[in-house]
Amino acid sequence: MKQNLKNPGPVRKFLPVLLWLAVLIAGIFLVRERIRQLGEDPAVGIGEPGMTGEGPVTDTAVSLFEVPWKHLPTVPRFRLTNQAGEEFDSAAFRGEVYAIYFFFSNCPTICRDLNRQIENLNGRMEGKDIHFVGISVDPGNDTPEVLARYAADFGATVPRWQLLTGPLHRIRELGEYGLRVVIDKSVHTDNIILVD
Repeated sequence: MKQNLKNPGPVRKFLPVLLWLAVLIAGIFLVRERIRQLGEDPAVGIGEPGMTGEGPVTDTAVSLFEVPWKHLPTVPRFRLTNQAGEEFDSAAFRGEVYAIYFFFSNCPTICRDLNRQIENLNGRMEGKDIHFVGISVDPGNDTPEVLARYAADFGATVPRWQLLTGPLHRIRELGEYGLRVVIDKSVHTDNIILVD
């Protein structure tokens, strides 16, 4: 018996429409459920300008998510070597604001752009009390001498902007366990992590 392809029948004709309708309904349900969860949890939610779960914010910035300080992770103390060949100890920055990011000097893609962004921030925030800390995910290649040449390309000078290297196991420990980011040349994060 041959099937008539020109007239597929009512069920086959409306099956794609029914499937898309089911996907739409499921999507609406998931969005409503997420909004309901955000409304119940004071630690994470859509915030109003100038408000957090802990009280008013003195800054006029608007944020999408407000997280009280007690819910934020603590960055563990770490020691590495900077581009000047000196030991960097994060304890020296205790109580100060600094930004951490990961890169490697012979990165063929995003690392140069990331360092250009940091260079731009450094210039725009001149006179502000902030430090920048770039950590190499390729310490086998990125010796202090290599980092010193790389730092010169961006005007990165100690102590404000430090490029760090050290044993890979320490860098992985800091990144993966302390900051919860992947430490690998092929998939390292291009995020900038603010530490306060």
